[in-house]
Amino acid sequence: MDNQLVKKQAPQPGTAPLVHEAVINVIERYKYKGTILDAGAGKGTLSSRLKDKGYTVRACDVDAKWFEADGIEFTQTDLNQQLPYEDNSFDFVCCVETIEHLWNPWGLVQEFYRILNDGGKLIITTPNISSIFSRLRFLLSGRFLSFGKKNFDILGHISPVTDWQLRGMLSKTGFQNITIGVNAGWIPIIEIQLPVKHILTGNCIVAVCQK
Repeated sequence: MDNQLVKKQAPQPGTAPLVHEAVINVIERYKYKGTILDAGAGKGTLSSRLKDKGYTVRACDVDAKWFEADGIEFTQTDLNQQLPYEDNSFDFVCCVETIEHLWNPWGLVQEFYRILNDGGKLIITTPNISSIFSRLRFLLSGRFLSFGKKNFDILGHISPVTDWQLRGMLSKTGFQNITIGVNAGWIPIIEIQLPVKHILTGNCIVAVCQK
């Protein structure tokens, strides 16, 4: 497998606050111990945390040099294209803070459906442009939170997706039992966590569904 690597470094965090915790809570709630794909793994922080909890984890992303997780099989792949996995290969797929970087998020969701086992679960997170803070930002500047010029030019945030669009995308692909939540209530800029988790206050959407 010439495009698969095993890295041996400690990964560093690189996502919005409490996103990984929200994803791990979902996986633990379903008590799965099958194979998990961390798609768009970045530095491998989530992959490493899941491995430490006893899960079998595989990871993929566009550039191998970013991935730093210890002892996890990594496959370099362009998530805008067909994924290099057989049908019905995974029990869980996690796609954390990734679809906003892609020009073809619809295609990726279809690929996730293909590679999941029947009954398998998909978790997708993405910046919540439906929050009241993002709506206010758009009203004042014409740009959503996490989708300003810097986010576009430097971070590569090119595809904003609302909560209802993501639900429709998953439903039209064939996924069932779709739930849409948020990672945490959060006030941006001053970075204060709120006690209420709601689509109007959350900074990241957390979508969970089943094949």
